[in-house]
Amino acid sequence: ERGVGPESVVALAVPRSAETVVAILAVLKAGGAYLPLDLDYPADRLGLMIEDAAPAFVLTTARAVELLPPAGDGPERIVLDAPETVAVLDARPAEFAAPEIADGHPAYVIYTSGSTGRPKGVVLTHGGLSNLYANHIAEVFGPVVDATGGRALRALHTASFSFDTSWEQLFWLVAGHELHVLDEVGRRDAEFVVGYVREHRVDAMDVTPTYALGLLDWGLLDPAGHRPALLLLGGEAVPEALWSAVRAASGVMSVNLYGPTEYTVDALAADLAGSATPVVGRPIGNTRAYLLDAALRPVPAGTTGELYLAGHGTARGYLGRFALTAERFVADPYGPAGSRMYRTGDLARLRADGELEYLGRADDQVKIRGFRIEPGEVESALAAVAGVDAAAVVVREDTPGVKRLVGYVTGTAEPAAIRAELAEVLPDYMVPAAVVVLGALPFNVNGKLDRAALPAPVLGASPESRAPSGEREEALCRVFTEVLGLRSVGVDDDFFALGGDSIVSIQLVTRARKEGLVLTPRDVFEQRTVAGLAVAARTPDEQDAARTAPGTGGPLVELDEAGRALLDRVFPGAGEVLPLAPLQEGLYFHAQYDDRALDVYLMQNFVELRHAVDTAALRAAFDAMLRRHPNLRSAFWHEGLAGPVQVVPATWELPWDVRDLTGLDRAEQDEAQRVFSLEDAATRFDLSAPPLMRVTLLKFAEDRWMLCVTQHHILTDGWSESLFFEELFQLYGAGGRAEVLPPVTPYHAYLRWLAGTDSEAALTAWRNHLSGLDQATLVAPADPARQPVTAEVVDIALGEETSDRLRAFARGCGVTLNTVLSAAWALSLAGMTGRDDVVFGATVSGRPAEVPGVDQMIGMFMNTLPFRVTLRPSETLRELLVRTQGEHAELLPHHYLGLGRIQQAAGVGQLFDTLYVFRNTPLDDTAREEAVERHQIGWTHSVDGTHYPLTLAVTPDRSLELSLAYRPDLYERATAEELAARLRLLVEQFAAGGATPVGRLRTLEAPERDGLLALGDDLGHELPDVSFIELFARQAALTPEATALVFEDERLSYAELD
Repeated sequence: ERGVGPESVVALAVPRSAETVVAILAVLKAGGAYLPLDLDYPADRLGLMIEDAAPAFVLTTARAVELLPPAGDGPERIVLDAPETVAVLDARPAEFAAPEIADGHPAYVIYTSGSTGRPKGVVLTHGGLSNLYANHIAEVFGPVVDATGGRALRALHTASFSFDTSWEQLFWLVAGHELHVLDEVGRRDAEFVVGYVREHRVDAMDVTPTYALGLLDWGLLDPAGHRPALLLLGGEAVPEALWSAVRAASGVMSVNLYGPTEYTVDALAADLAGSATPVVGRPIGNTRAYLLDAALRPVPAGTTGELYLAGHGTARGYLGRFALTAERFVADPYGPAGSRMYRTGDLARLRADGELEYLGRADDQVKIRGFRIEPGEVESALAAVAGVDAAAVVVREDTPGVKRLVGYVTGTAEPAAIRAELAEVLPDYMVPAAVVVLGALPFNVNGKLDRAALPAPVLGASPESRAPSGEREEALCRVFTEVLGLRSVGVDDDFFALGGDSIVSIQLVTRARKEGLVLTPRDVFEQRTVAGLAVAARTPDEQDAARTAPGTGGPLVELDEAGRALLDRVFPGAGEVLPLAPLQEGLYFHAQYDDRALDVYLMQNFVELRHAVDTAALRAAFDAMLRRHPNLRSAFWHEGLAGPVQVVPATWELPWDVRDLTGLDRAEQDEAQRVFSLEDAATRFDLSAPPLMRVTLLKFAEDRWMLCVTQHHILTDGWSESLFFEELFQLYGAGGRAEVLPPVTPYHAYLRWLAGTDSEAALTAWRNHLSGLDQATLVAPADPARQPVTAEVVDIALGEETSDRLRAFARGCGVTLNTVLSAAWALSLAGMTGRDDVVFGATVSGRPAEVPGVDQMIGMFMNTLPFRVTLRPSETLRELLVRTQGEHAELLPHHYLGLGRIQQAAGVGQLFDTLYVFRNTPLDDTAREEAVERHQIGWTHSVDGTHYPLTLAVTPDRSLELSLAYRPDLYERATAEELAARLRLLVEQFAAGGATPVGRLRTLEAPERDGLLALGDDLGHELPDVSFIELFARQAALTPEATALVFEDERLSYAELD
């Protein structure tokens, strides 16, 4: 009589009780949708919800109505326990003619937080509830009922009725079981809940992981007491420790349920028994789950993608918010015509076993000191510390402009010990600046962690940090406390651990100069503590004196007396002491990092010589090469010095080995060469024992020899390698006489040019180029303990026709072939990582035209630089290529800067773990052909390695050759071949023309794409032919006298509840 029916909304402001359930069922029976109003919410928020939903009326009680905002001109408030309401209800006939309810009619409206601050109402349907019920009866409730002998079970309702997971427990009513509802106080008390479960022998529960941790602390799963047969988890990510603890509880079935409010309660489900680590599982019945990239294309298995949901549980949308509904509920390109899918904003990946793994919110990542951090990763590490029972991590900005990562834990562990243990397993920027121990983690009305209730930490000097001594340390401690907003600082406290970042470091440098101490941001990043910075700081006078650049004829490396004495002792009579080129610094670091592991930067070059080799002339040619290019005999040293240097010794002896294998047959010779190659590759160079080169000659016959030149990559790059062999064979032909070759510019001329470059301008250019980059592009998880291995290779021969079309396409776009293939690699990485802003390492020649004769110099000039490509789905291929080439052309004058300094300026840490190499070295074809003919050179082969998980090398012959090198400890051969096939697919589409939008490119072959879509499709299940409320009526008719609902001392039968 009040007009409630399909498409109507009734607000429920009823204190938690049996009446709440009665009110929900009454609204559904009338065909309407209920709007739960949580009485713990502020009155203003409740008012916004009532105003936005415009319900037909508000059902409430005398106690609850006082908590609501004034009615004003809003909907009528019907007070259920008011005498006049009771009289009206008592006078009504018991019979009620329910309206016909369609699947698409609204069943309930749940409000969630909005990004604008205005809550938004999500409208869910009767059909969604019926579908979820059918799934749970078959997949969740049924197995537990069978396991307990088919008896009626007791389920416990602890969720807020304003939280959609409250339906999980209401379903037990429809299935003929007994539902126990706890009051508002009892449901929040973990100790009380565990006691209630034991006293009433509760069989089934559904709680959030945060709440479950508290229940386990109070012994919910202790084997000595009664344990529930079913524990459902949902509402937030399950920590690994909780997952393991629940799995270990015998006789307890547990299911992790995932579903946003916008998809009826649950969309995915995972039985904990099926996986040793947390997953969200697979789609429930009549649900499709897609992992898509920014262009709505399926991402490959193992790749991060955004989760989209479609099917019978999809919400109608946001109440009265049509634009927002259109933004989040989009057309489903893989479903029937007219179907929609919901964009969850959650990230996930498909595991090899077909289970989906939740990776957090796309917008959950936080940035500390420029580093992107997943709080969940830090929480997992915190929870793994002995003595920590539960953990949470948040970013706080209690001091304006200073963001700090703060950990909150329960348990017996001490904060200092926790941070020390975390420092051993996490990068320093992921170690919380403070750890706060709480008696219990706070949770909100929905059972989720209440982050707003976490207290601010008290930050100051760590207990183990020393007090300052001396004017410099005292001044710097003052500066630290001022810029970081701290009470106190010790001289051993880490600037970044206290919350500093690259921006605050500039403030620190500026403030320190006011104290008469000159520092640079680089000093702050390298020294980090007051103690270290006090030593590094200079006075203004000292700074002015240090600014004098190396003169034209002055030494490139300034050594103090102790440094000179040290090098004289280690390298008597050394000719030159030189700095390292940018890439040499990186190679030296990798070589020194683990001096016992395989050195993947050891290079072998095999050259078959089909003539009677003059070994004396060949050895003379090698000696002439090392005299002509002194840097080829360099040693490298850093101990006792401010930084690493290369030292050119006055005398040297090139390791020379001739092995006579003429007594073996051809097969035995081939095997001997294979064994030698492996043994030689495993024999590391001592970088302090020059020369870092050795020569081996394998004699197979008088007129067939194999020359193997083994050297460390720190000496030369690929361009130099070609020049090296050209010059070597010219010298060999001349018996080692150096005068047959023209003079060459010495390598130190390049290093002197490098010393005179404007590194600050280059840093600014790279910082601008990388601005806005929020995350590294990594295809493999970082693992400092990972040992180097020799890469294996999958070759992709494009053929002359495709190669010619690619070249024509590049010319038509006005870009280089290198740009085209770089973009293809970027798109391939985007498919692997699920990112549309990718970075990979790219090698550049690094040979400045300003150095005369640089094209004929031999040494290490090459540099590895970050190559960033931002992908826009609507942009055409041609537009992408032109834009990308233009962006990188601006960086050409700054290719000399070292990768370490660029990464530090970018503030993201390691930027990439894949490498792209375009082998475009200017070979002298005539000289090469003459050497091949004159010396009868046959088979040639190069062997080198890499620490990168993936490296794409392009050889621009007539038929383009693409070589995908991979680490076999990270990728199986079949997986590498799949990656190569996807890359080929992209490259072939490039060759077809440039008008195609980037988002329309096929990234997967049809069979792989269709297989991925099929894995996420669980449609086709039979749906109940009646509404959810009719299913309840049927159960009430079937067991009218059975107990349906228990609240405190009140027990309602099915007949009474109906």
